Amino acid sequence: MPQELYPPKMPEYIMNILMFYDKVKTQWRVFSDSVGKAVLIGLDYSSVFKTAEIYGVELNEFNMDVLREIESFIREKQNGK
Repeated sequence: MPQELYPPKMPEYIMNILMFYDKVKTQWRVFSDSVGKAVLIGLDYSSVFKTAEIYGVELNEFNMDVLREIESFIREKQNGK
């Protein structure tokens, strides 16, 4: 997501993890339900950790919590729950 779309007063530490999510947002594990609809299961964390290593992003407890909240929000919105 372009940085200009983020709220203007967002703290930098939140902005950093949002920008990191933008790098891993294609790394979802999915399956097809009985009618062929793609259902999101969750992020592929082996890919997430490797991407963090490549970009030098520290996935500390706080950053993981934020990332899991983003993951949960996207999954619920996509899957309709």
